[in-house]
Amino acid sequence: MEETLERVVSDLLGSPASSKWVGVHGAGGAGKTLLAKKVCDNDQVKGCFDPVLWLTFGQSVQVEAKQDELAKKIRLEGDQISNETLGRGLVGKRCLLVLDDVWKSIHLDLLDVVQENGSKIFITTRKRDVLDSRGAIKTEMGLLGKEDSMKLFVVHAFPNQNHAQVTKAVVEQVVEKCGGLPLVLKVIGRRMAGTQDWDYVLSKLKDQRLIALDEEQQVLERLKLGYDALLPLRIQQHFLFFAAFPEDYPIGFWELFRCWKGEGLV
Repeated sequence: MEETLERVVSDLLGSPASSKWVGVHGAGGAGKTLLAKKVCDNDQVKGCFDPVLWLTFGQSVQVEAKQDELAKKIRLEGDQISNETLGRGLVGKRCLLVLDDVWKSIHLDLLDVVQENGSKIFITTRKRDVLDSRGAIKTEMGLLGKEDSMKLFVVHAFPNQNHAQVTKAVVEQVVEKCGGLPLVLKVIGRRMAGTQDWDYVLSKLKDQRLIALDEEQQVLERLKLGYDALLPLRIQQHFLFFAAFPEDYPIGFWELFRCWKGEGLV
């Protein structure tokens, strides 16, 4: 990821005359959002752009709501929020606007609000055509290699560095089946921490029915192994309540607690 981070930072800090659109594309779980957060935390980026603004999208986004959210971030008042009013609110500022998890190029139309003064719009997306639609400077978020995959997996699977319950060969096979995706490596790694059922999990990851699925469904099925390990089953019921909230919604503890209490789970 560090190499990709350096490239994206270089693209963002490039000539003001270069495209204001910069983006990274890759599979779900490849670490795009994590990369974007690292970009925002980069000292060079923070020194170059002010303000740095972040909006999270997702499949079911209401783009007008994102316009309103941006207006609040830049303290823009008024009932009629549009590209023009947002643009006026950013006049004279060299800003970085991060649009995370964009699914459709049409969603970018209402947030093309930064000036051609070195300001940038940085997009993360699973869809390369979203970036192509704006002529963006783009970088593919590649999968982790064998060595990096193993390092990430081991951190989560063996927090106490106790490898005694499994052979290296089995660990390598499990890591291989995680497909180089950081999210899957973390979830499966945590799933395996302190357990003995390595052969069972490996058999699930090797299931021919999994191989027959498309890429997105394969990721979901791998992640489901983490859900299946939530025991007792009551914990699974608790977890399912997260699905009652919109995507990327900041869930408060007491809000969630009231849901559980209403269903007699606490």
